[in-house]
Amino acid sequence: MTIISGVVWLGGLSLLAIQAVPQGRVEVTETDQSTYKADLLGFSGSSIDLQSGGNRKIPFENILRLRFTTSKATTKEDASMAIEMRGGSRIAASGMTSDGKNVTIASGSGQLVFSSKSISTCLFEKLGAELLPQWKSFVESQVASDMLVLARSEDSLDKIEGLIGKVTSEFVSFDIDGQNVDAPRDKLAGIKYFSSDTALGPLAGVVRDVHGNEWVISSITSAGDSCTLKLNGGESVTLRMVDLTEVDLSYGNSRYVADIEILERSSLPRFQLGIELPDAAKLFGARRVEPKSKPGLKGPSVEFIGAGTSTYRVPAGFSKLVGSVELKPGGQAFMACRAAVMLENKILWEHSFDSTRKPQEISLFVESDKRLRLVVETKADHPLGDTVIWNQLRLLK
Repeated sequence: MTIISGVVWLGGLSLLAIQAVPQGRVEVTETDQSTYKADLLGFSGSSIDLQSGGNRKIPFENILRLRFTTSKATTKEDASMAIEMRGGSRIAASGMTSDGKNVTIASGSGQLVFSSKSISTCLFEKLGAELLPQWKSFVESQVASDMLVLARSEDSLDKIEGLIGKVTSEFVSFDIDGQNVDAPRDKLAGIKYFSSDTALGPLAGVVRDVHGNEWVISSITSAGDSCTLKLNGGESVTLRMVDLTEVDLSYGNSRYVADIEILERSSLPRFQLGIELPDAAKLFGARRVEPKSKPGLKGPSVEFIGAGTSTYRVPAGFSKLVGSVELKPGGQAFMACRAAVMLENKILWEHSFDSTRKPQEISLFVESDKRLRLVVETKADHPLGDTVIWNQLRLLK
């Protein structure tokens, strides 16, 4: 060991040289909703290394998201192509070609090469509001072949099924019943690749970058100023740390109740009309609502219009239910109601709402594979405003 001007050298390596260097300033949100700012040192595969009043190593399961406070989106105007991978990753691209086996993508992240089997769809140009529903209908259809989506007119698309071969900037080579044709790119809205492989592996989260890309990942590691993302579906991509805008791990560590399939539901309409309404259970009772302008709300909520119940199955690995509940009628008039959370037949929480004052916070322990039931009961024969919002109700591991 040699000491020169306060620098310690071991076998020719300076300790200063091997110290972790901060890779960006981030806002950290943990699963308990605590938020703070720190310097990001790196990702180790199962934890995040931070510098905040000293070095800290935080397991992924304790983190909801990291937001990079200094990164700004720089999506180029020529990135008019939208490519979606089988695992859900989305790439904003300015070019795409294929030799039939591999796909080469020009993006703000540089030239990317993936197996054509890992690509789901490629939309060559941005579509208007009239054509987007048609595009989604075609690419979401279950067909056992590749697909060309043709732009017939400004308000009409069509599809042809077959086998995609070579893709150039000028044409797409396409096999239709053994006959090969070169379809001009300027006549196509996009293409869809078929895959029978449905095994995608575990989902850890989503990484977003300054170029407008969304990477659905199963793991993330870093070395120096770059990070390697193992994508859901098997491919990998390496990005510069400075290009990251957000690492959202809530997909693996939390589940919004609004996104879980409803097992059973019942409803009592807000207004007692004295007549039966078709599909009343779908018009009233529980429904999924997206966050609006209320500060702090980032995910979907469950809204009860009128009284009713909604039952879900707690997914494996989740053990806690958090969120807030409030009475929020559409107008000034409302009637009192009772809200409750039940696990199987046991009441975990209940509250009687007789005003529209501040929301009631809930934090409850639950059990995997048990039935979770949300209940809203009116306290009046003719409820006028018992709209109950379960704000960002979510399950945590």
